[in-house]
Amino acid sequence: MKTSRTGAGGLSRKILTILVLSAMATLGYAADNSIYIEQSGDNSTITMTQDGSGNKVKGILLNGNAGATTDPAKLTGNAQTVNVEQTGSGNTLSLGVNSTQGGSVTGYTNIGVNLNYQVVGNNNTGLINVNNNGTGTAIGNVIDIQQTGNLNSTTLRMTGTSNQFTATTTGGNSNTITADVNADETTTVINQSGGGGNSTTLDMTGNKGQVSVTTVGASNTTSVTQSAFSSTGATSLIDITGSGNTTSVTQSGVADHYSNILLNSGSNDNNITVSQTGNYNHSADIILGSGSTNNTIGITQSGGGVNGGQTAVVELLSSSTYNNVSITQQGTVSNLSNLKISGNSNTYTILQKN
Repeated sequence: MKTSRTGAGGLSRKILTILVLSAMATLGYAADNSIYIEQSGDNSTITMTQDGSGNKVKGILLNGNAGATTDPAKLTGNAQTVNVEQTGSGNTLSLGVNSTQGGSVTGYTNIGVNLNYQVVGNNNTGLINVNNNGTGTAIGNVIDIQQTGNLNSTTLRMTGTSNQFTATTTGGNSNTITADVNADETTTVINQSGGGGNSTTLDMTGNKGQVSVTTVGASNTTSVTQSAFSSTGATSLIDITGSGNTTSVTQSGVADHYSNILLNSGSNDNNITVSQTGNYNHSADIILGSGSTNNTIGITQSGGGVNGGQTAVVELLSSSTYNNVSITQQGTVSNLSNLKISGNSNTYTILQKN
């Protein structure tokens, strides 16, 4: 592990430690501190804690100098446990993890990396690149991100197989979670609660991927894009409570696609769109809870399946009013639209074309 520390006088110290079987580093600082780290070895446990403002975790350049904010700290090895906690404002994390190990998320056995990133405060930025050597060989990476505060932003890039990604944003406004995942059999769970104006953007490429998003609050934005290329396909499950939210799901590729969206009771002025394309089966279910008003719902399905075609189900529960529902189904397959509407002054449009 190579670490460097800086203070007011710049880069003042370097420590080089070679760890083959196990390593453990615990680093804590007050305000305006920097951690520079480059670590190689299996079965490592690394804990970094920073409390204050303007703290940074980043990497070391090839010439041995401290890297810029976008130059990631590098952790190379299998079965790594990494804990990063930043408390305060204006903190930055730039972290790259390389792993080649195959394992199982279940029971956290033989995993590539188990990473926990917790940030409390405002205006913090995190960039995490898991398996950033680009080989995509790691299996069973576990990533847990927790944001509390306002204007925090975390970006995750991840490759490999059988990964688990969880992100939780609580008690703040204008927070951002962005994930670009290129991996099969990856489960993603996003929870947003409290505050408003939060944004989640998920771009998932791989087969048998599942996304679950729960949003509580107003004016939140959720965008899910899934590309899959086998019959195991992609699944998205979204639960929304609040008003003025924008939610979009785009599923494509030669695969089965399923999307289920629940808009809970009393949620108003939301915009929900689902687009499913490709040459397998498509299914979209959207339910609006009782008393939901002024919501716009759009489902577009094209291509269709070899065995079952396309199905769209929209249900408006009691006292749902002034909602606009649009369903478009195209392709030389069987198309089915099922609407269950209870309420007044709702508008719905259905287009089916073979």
